[in-house]
Amino acid sequence: MRTHLRELQALSLGALAFYFVLAYRVALGTLGVAELPEGTPSLPGLTWLGRWKMFTDLRATHHDVLVEVQVAGAWAPVDLAARYPTRWDEGPGWLRDDYYRDAARLQGLAATLCTVEAGATEVRFTEVRWPKTLGQVEQPRHDEVRTPLGSWPCR
Repeated sequence: MRTHLRELQALSLGALAFYFVLAYRVALGTLGVAELPEGTPSLPGLTWLGRWKMFTDLRATHHDVLVEVQVAGAWAPVDLAARYPTRWDEGPGWLRDDYYRDAARLQGLAATLCTVEAGATEVRFTEVRWPKTLGQVEQPRHDEVRTPLGSWPCR
């Protein structure tokens, strides 16, 4: 009987090791370091537990998403943190890479903002990145790089 338990333990340990290696490979793919394994579109959803970052962030830069709404021909900033307060310690969802790099999700957010902002004619999103200052608590925004993520007209 103990032999069966040892075989089951070894098999379980091997399956867990395979799962974490697969999750590591998917994490490298989502960071842009490597390609995702082919034929595995559902792997990011299945390996979320193995890719969960607890204390470390591998990025060398900070990032933010600026949202602006055009009202009467002028662009006005939208404070998403005030409109959609975060409920988790991991921060707001719109700052996750998989959210702001997905045009369909940004289009859905733009459609929502079009309905709540009076007189809005267009919504645009811009990603802002700046380097981390190692060894300091203060992280000033210097050498910002702004990348347009897209704009959507209000219907």
